[in-house]
Amino acid sequence: MSRVTDPGLLDLPAPLLSAIDGVLAGAPPWLRLIFWGASGALLSMALYRLLSRQQALAETKQRLAAAQRELVAYDGEFDGLLPRIAAVLRASGRQLWLTLWPTIAASLPLLFLLAWLSNAYGYRLPAVGEPLAVSVTPATLPLPWQGPLAWPAQSVTYRDSAGEPLFELPLSAPVPLLHKRQWWNGLQANPLGYLPAAGAIEQIEFQLPEQVILPFGPTWLRGWLPTWLLATMACSLLIKWRWRLH
Repeated sequence: MSRVTDPGLLDLPAPLLSAIDGVLAGAPPWLRLIFWGASGALLSMALYRLLSRQQALAETKQRLAAAQRELVAYDGEFDGLLPRIAAVLRASGRQLWLTLWPTIAASLPLLFLLAWLSNAYGYRLPAVGEPLAVSVTPATLPLPWQGPLAWPAQSVTYRDSAGEPLFELPLSAPVPLLHKRQWWNGLQANPLGYLPAAGAIEQIEFQLPEQVILPFGPTWLRGWLPTWLLATMACSLLIKWRWRLH
């Protein structure tokens, strides 16, 4: 198993985010996720406000509304309909063009947050003695150990049939998948490292327990993503209204 020596592009802010989250460690997880949702929304909307041409967008929206009203009110020959449809399409296309690149740029802070939150709030490490189910792909490979494994108090190395190290318990991070390095790891690295590229094992999956953020509701609602998404969307709409963004 190779260790991670270079973080992915989306991992670059992770040390700062982890440090801030450590300061907030006394707060319950749901409250910290609301904080990260509000922070991400504020940064994203501020970036959109900075990069977007708000005056041009306001004028374009007015032209679009006027073109739509004229189209709806038109009651003449078909030849007169085409210029009005074209006017609506031109205004719609300009509005899309004016918002496209600022919106893409404004989404970047949320992508960085998503990458970090998925590692920080997705799963938890088991307690000492707690069983851990482990599955290997391909499943037919002979291994000198079989799962489930007991979560150890001290470091234990697990090897393949040739004696090469595969992984260690306790894991260095609550990540459920160990695999060979892929192209997308240039964007987000695997904190556990990677399996040998020439090895027969493609991936090892650890059945880590998911973190429960909300102690009520259906299972899909109890993880970190719904709480963070709801906070992000609510704060984004509030900021958009308060700043009167187009």
